[in-house]
Amino acid sequence: MAAAAVLGGTGSALSGGKFENGAVSGAFSRLFNDEIHSDSSQESNSDNKKRNRPLNVSVDYIGKIWSLPNTIIGLIYGGLGHLIGEVGQFFGLYTAEPSISFDNNAIQFENNPLMLSAMTLGNVIVYGNSTEMQPTSLRYNGAHTLGFEEMQHTYQAQILGPFYFPAHIVSGLSGLINNGNWHGGSAFLERGPHRRRPTAW
Repeated sequence: MAAAAVLGGTGSALSGGKFENGAVSGAFSRLFNDEIHSDSSQESNSDNKKRNRPLNVSVDYIGKIWSLPNTIIGLIYGGLGHLIGEVGQFFGLYTAEPSISFDNNAIQFENNPLMLSAMTLGNVIVYGNSTEMQPTSLRYNGAHTLGFEEMQHTYQAQILGPFYFPAHIVSGLSGLINNGNWHGGSAFLERGPHRRRPTAW
């Protein structure tokens, strides 16, 4: 994913365009390409899902485009943290190795020094550097991973689009005021993702 972004940005710059525009285009080309070619065992066992795959992919594309403002903010925030982490590690000030991966319907920035827990911004997930805050960290005694939990927020973002940020703030404040916790029971955007079997809603 990072290589696709760098190649896209470099190609754009060489042809007289802006590096950042090419980088975003390259990253999303990779994101969409992986989405098309991903195939779960459940889908391969279902004729109905196979027939509906083109429709599902089209809806997924539209959702990712609709959520693009959130994703761009996530790329800037995650990318800045990644750069700080790389520089910090180079000078021996940061021990965890920052990395970028593609999984859980998102571009993932792992071991990010600007994040203490985990946060989803559109189709970007930024993880902190603790062992409990990794994409593969187990939740609910191994019922699912943190990455799968955060993936539910990417689906929320694809539905809500630019309204995701304000809705998430209202959701978190509702949980904070009524339950004393940003992820409390009144936080309507946290209910589904925090179930033992996570869902978007």
